Amino acid sequence: MNKIVTDILVIGGGIAGASVAASLITRTDVCLVEAEENLGYHSTGRSVAVYAESYGSRIIRQLTKKSSPLFKKAEKDLTQNILSSRGFLFIAREDQSAELEKLNIELNESLKVSKLGKKEAQEIVPALRSEYLSQALYHSEAQDIDVSLLHNYYIQRLKEANGTIHMSQRVKKIDNSSGQYIVECDSLIIYCNKIINAAGAWADQVAELAGCKKIGLRPLRRTAFSFDEKKWQYSNWPVVIDCEENFYIKPETGSIIGSPADEINDVPRDVYPEEYDIALGMDRIKNALDFEAKSIGSSWAGLRTFTPDRDPAVGFDYQHKDFFWLAGQGGYGIQTAPYMGVLAADMICPGTYSPKSEENELKKSLDPNRFFKN
Repeated sequence: MNKIVTDILVIGGGIAGASVAASLITRTDVCLVEAEENLGYHSTGRSVAVYAESYGSRIIRQLTKKSSPLFKKAEKDLTQNILSSRGFLFIAREDQSAELEKLNIELNESLKVSKLGKKEAQEIVPALRSEYLSQALYHSEAQDIDVSLLHNYYIQRLKEANGTIHMSQRVKKIDNSSGQYIVECDSLIIYCNKIINAAGAWADQVAELAGCKKIGLRPLRRTAFSFDEKKWQYSNWPVVIDCEENFYIKPETGSIIGSPADEINDVPRDVYPEEYDIALGMDRIKNALDFEAKSIGSSWAGLRTFTPDRDPAVGFDYQHKDFFWLAGQGGYGIQTAPYMGVLAADMICPGTYSPKSEENELKKSLDPNRFFKN
């Protein structure tokens, strides 16, 4: 087997691993390994990503907001737009009024979100059925994310600074008996001082190999599909999402992406869509919108991996001081990656980034050791 010596080993080549590796490479030697033949094969490559400060838990919304200037920096570096205008429309039936109002109060603590009546919402998305819709919330500043462009931006930064990337290298064994990590992959042995566990749905498995306790990550399968809708000119519509996240649609050029917004318990693996979930999603969508779609163009599924409290785990393991968790981003890994990458890098190599004092509370909220207190 070939042998590599590095300071930091990043396990996982999705958006989380790529962003932290790119943030660290100016400070130290970094090697990234990916189990699959292609980087970002699983969740990153299957994400229907939107930058929306109105989407996710309070912690996710904080991470998203703090990512905004870093998205702009990446766009400046690339001289290309990663973000593009989209908008977010949360819709509610009459029986969901209480949930919508709860969401309205929560979002307006930090954002400008407009509450709309039926006619106002239908002016934005004319296909909304009058008999279904009661009211809505509109966040006009939500934006589409070019996931491939953002991911490649981090990969190129890593490569240009002489970081190394190795594909088809699933981690088989991790030994730390000598005080230094010795990591055995498919055809490599890597000697490193620190490990960053950015293995997505496989992060608990990687942790166990290193002798760490599992967090209790939950890989949840979500199905998505595309379809055309001849009846409407939809390209400029916002994302339409049920206020209790029972389905969503996201217009694209030439098609609409739909999903039942399902969360099906699964295991770390290469997942595929099931016909029932596709049918369920289309049924929910057609109940809310006057669509005539007769067939599905394409379909796929991905794993959104959550911690027990559904907020990410970012920080060093309490028993293994050189093992760093960067896991449990759920379905929000793309919109939070720019800030999460620099924050994690600064926790690993202080001075990489200059965090503000109020971010100490955020770090506490992300600390993976909150799951090991009992």
